[in-house]
Amino acid sequence: VFLISLTFISLGAINISKFIEVYMNDLGYSSLDIGQFVFVTGIVSLFANAVITPIVARFRKDFVSMMAIQLLSIVVVFIVFRIDQFMIALYSLFLIYVALKAIYTPLEQSYVSSHAKKGNYGTVMGVRQSFFSVGMVVGPLIGGFLYDIMPRYVFDFSVIMFSIGFVLLLIINQKIKKDDALSQQKLSIE
Repeated sequence: VFLISLTFISLGAINISKFIEVYMNDLGYSSLDIGQFVFVTGIVSLFANAVITPIVARFRKDFVSMMAIQLLSIVVVFIVFRIDQFMIALYSLFLIYVALKAIYTPLEQSYVSSHAKKGNYGTVMGVRQSFFSVGMVVGPLIGGFLYDIMPRYVFDFSVIMFSIGFVLLLIINQKIKKDDALSQQKLSIE
């Protein structure tokens, strides 16, 4: 179920990354505006990976952090593409999404790898990449179709994909809690 959630999340994320620059161009922003924005997103992403991710990882609450990040991503992306002052939204709220996405990926990879048995890490990460790649391949195809209908639809689709991924994470979290409770019961009986 976790890997299926990863597919939905990657469907949403790839569409945002592939179509935001097209959208900016269609709104009349110059190549320089777009280039500067991409540069800033790169800096924010690097900062988040180098500084914020290690802090979040220290809490050892990867799954809870991933759920929170996904929920915040839903809200931020939904709002950004509804604000009239789009460039202000990009340089404020959207950069929060960029940082969240940069933090999410290492947490997700750590979570997946923690479930690999000794000597099976490569296989597990290969399966993870396959589920992620489905989103990367199918996402732009769906996104292009939606963008031709109405540009904002591609970003709304991303919000829907993030929401489905979040619901699947909630289901997994409930199972984790249930399994933990059963383990605690067994320990108290012994």
